[in-house]
Amino acid sequence: MLGFVCLFLFLCSSPVIAAESAVFSLHANGDGWEILKWVITSGADGAFDDATKISGSGYDALRSGTIERVIIDPAAGANQPDDNFVVKMYSILKGGSSADTTNDLFCGIGAACDQTNTTDETPLSTVNGYPRKIRLEKLVPYASGMGDSNAFTLYVYITGIPRK
Repeated sequence: MLGFVCLFLFLCSSPVIAAESAVFSLHANGDGWEILKWVITSGADGAFDDATKISGSGYDALRSGTIERVIIDPAAGANQPDDNFVVKMYSILKGGSSADTTNDLFCGIGAACDQTNTTDETPLSTVNGYPRKIRLEKLVPYASGMGDSNAFTLYVYITGIPRK
């Protein structure tokens, strides 16, 4: 009996480990454009870095077009991320199985996000200064430095989507 009591006390006093997650949705779309949305929650290590923890219909679609605008909107209150958290977007090319973590599609605009103010920018290529183009790529968000169980909402505006 004493063993059960000790086990119960141990389990009740153990910290709850936050489950990192990203919930994807197609926020809006029209003729040749779409707005993608992820609600991202960090794990106990303050990061979201596991593409297998993305849920939502259509998150794994291959996308083409131009990333015209990125909005990073930090949560408020108890889920507010730590200041200067990092947000990047990687991609998995058609036929690939893992994200290219050397190529941030946001071109560094999420390098030091403010914990209270929304980041709203166009990622410009460091190569030619034009908005970032993607072709048949699965988008994979990444975040770090958020603190335990904190969240933000990420919107990505894509234009120039080829017609089917």
